[in-house]
Amino acid sequence: MNKQTMHSLDDFEINKQPHFSDRLLDQWKTISVLTIFLSVFGLVQTTILLFKGLESSEITGALGFAYGKNRLLGMLSNNSFILSILITLAAVALLYVYYSKLRFSLLIRRSITDDNQEDFVEAWRNLRNSFRVFGIYVIAAITLYMVFFGLLLLSSSSEF
Repeated sequence: MNKQTMHSLDDFEINKQPHFSDRLLDQWKTISVLTIFLSVFGLVQTTILLFKGLESSEITGALGFAYGKNRLLGMLSNNSFILSILITLAAVALLYVYYSKLRFSLLIRRSITDDNQEDFVEAWRNLRNSFRVFGIYVIAAITLYMVFFGLLLLSSSSEF
């Protein structure tokens, strides 16, 4: 390596604004517009999911009562309150994910227009947090699907 391309911590200026190409800034502006659209759509969709999910837990309770001989539906009807809590927790997690993405897009746009380093860092922190929460959500959802599938297998095998 040549001496001119090497940088040490002594040469690094803490408050120096990074320079980004116009092409990269245009890409971030496009991403900002798309994430605003998807975030608002996701927030509306998740809010509807929350209300429909709470409503469907009551329907599940009624189905379990009507089909009392099926053990799985019977368990769901007895635990419809727990199902309501799980749906609420899932919806709150998704609302946080979409809200963080919305904050990312608004902060990235503001950091580009105002040339503000703190907004830029905070924008990427919001995006990172949204992916963390979504990862936890996916792991929890897969686990619940596996549990419900196992309960379904146990329920169907005991009827024969």
